[in-house]
Parts: sequence; C-alpha cells; structure tokens
Amino acid sequence: MKPSTPATLLVLLLAASPAFPALPPPRAIAPRGPLASDELNNIAVFKAASPAVVNITALGLERDFFSLDVQQVPQGTGTGFVRDTHGHVATNFHVIQGANDARVTLADQTSYKAELVGAFPDAVNRIVPRLIRDGRMVRPSLGVSGASPEVKRALGLPKGVALARVQRGGTAARAGLKPFARGDNAVVPGDVITAIDGEPIDNVDDMLTAFERLQPGDTCTHTLWRASKS
Repeated sequence: MKPSTPATLLVLLLAASPAFPALPPPRAIAPRGPLASDELNNIAVFKAASPAVVNITALGLERDFFSLDVQQVPQGTGTGFVRDTHGHVATNFHVIQGANDARVTLADQTSYKAELVGAFPDAVNRIVPRLIRDGRMVRPSLGVSGASPEVKRALGLPKGVALARVQRGGTAARAGLKPFARGDNAVVPGDVITAIDGEPIDNVDDMLTAFERLQPGDTCTHTLWRASKS
C-alpha cells in the first residue's frame, strides 16, 4: 500500500532535522526525613477527628413549574461534626439558614433525616449546650459594653470587664454601675467587673460564658473594681 503523503513528509522532516542535544541526567531527589512533631500532631488530629465530620444537605420547598406541586429539593450543602454520643451535630449557621429540612451523611456514607434542635449564629462551645437543652437561645443581658484591651492597658486596669457604656435604665444602671468616661483633662474612673458569683473573669467572653449558666430574671453577684477599690 502506498503510504499517505502526510506520513511521508513527517519521516522526511524528522530525518532532515539536526540531532537533539543530550538531556541532562535527572536531578537526584534526597529522601524525605522524618516528619516534624507538629506535622505528626496534625496527622493524628485529622485521623482522630475525621470520622466525626459529616456532610449536611439542606432541603427547601419548591413549587414545580408545570404541575404546581410543592416538592422538597436540595438548596445547599455543607459540613458539620458529631458533637456527642446522642447524635447532636453542629454546623455553621449559613448551612441550614432558611432550610425546611436537612439530611446528614456520615463518614461511612449512611444518611439520616435531621431534626433542627436550634440555631444561633454565635460561638459553638457557649451556645450549642443551651440549644440542645432549650431548643432556643435566650441570653441574659446586663446592659453594658466593655472597653477594648488597648484601653485597659493604657489605663493600667486589672483583669475583668472595664465598662465603656452602661445602658440607661438597664440592669447595670439600676444596680449603680458606672462606665469610664472622658473628663475635661482626664478619664473619669468607672467600674471593672472582676468576678461573677465569685468566679474571676478576664474579659467580655468570660462574662458571657458566665451568663450562659443563668436565665433572664436570675440574680447573680458581681465583684467590682472601682477607683482602685474592690
């Protein structure tokens, strides 16, 4: 069989091309040394935690364009983790926000219908136990806001919550708590909450954690630092 023209041209071109230069020898690759302690720790944490990671499919209601029937359809996915042996799963708020229902798929690919216990866009460790217990989040309020760490350092204040604002008519105002304020030539001293029910607090997060153990209307004792007096 007569060879086709393209094949003949290809052979001729290769034959007429100059010789290719010799390739350099491959670079030797040094064997990897032992893993560092932090790498080993990361691997151990991943192996221990990965079985608890789940996939969450949020479901919503949608009306069929032709039949006008309302049906359940996936509206988004995300991940979460199994929090305890009772099967409570924690996830980011946006994963289930606006969802009508959800399904949880475990690491072994088994899937379960999920029931929403509660939702609140806040810190997991502080909020989840309350959601599991009550199904909703009701936070006691003292009616104060704390000064920044920079302000506390500049004023040489002790550990605690330095009051930057006290809400008029709020719980703290009725108890006589005073915020720090700007005077004509100096800062007017206010109060620093240093403990709640005898438990020392260092910052606003500690104060909120202490409040999570209380219900609105409960009574608690505050220890104050006021103008160098406790």
